[in-house]
Amino acid sequence: MRIPYTKLQVSKHVIPAGSAVCMAPPILNRNPGYYDHLDEFQLERYLENPKLLRYQMLLSKGKRQCLGIDLAYQEVQTFTAGIIRRYDLYDPTKKAQIGPRLELYQTTQADMATHLDLIPIGPYKGS
Repeated sequence: MRIPYTKLQVSKHVIPAGSAVCMAPPILNRNPGYYDHLDEFQLERYLENPKLLRYQMLLSKGKRQCLGIDLAYQEVQTFTAGIIRRYDLYDPTKKAQIGPRLELYQTTQADMATHLDLIPIGPYKGS
């Protein structure tokens, strides 16, 4: 979050001085101006166009990037490895599955979509 001390001109918009300005990474990461087929898992899009990585704002960028970014990535890798080790993935070609398995049960695309990203933040009165 940033609070400009003077009015700020951004394109055609004017942000008054003292207004709280922030971004929503889920909205930035799903910008149809940069990404085709947003609802499809296409890891190869980054191999075909490495410049797309500059538009990813998962844990911020630059000097203000998340201090725990390396720990967060390690936790994701450890968690994913643990899940893959313990469970089999659902195989639709088999009539019977063996052992515990991962599958989405009675789930639609709408169940997986982001419908609201709401983080109410702002400076306290008198700051």
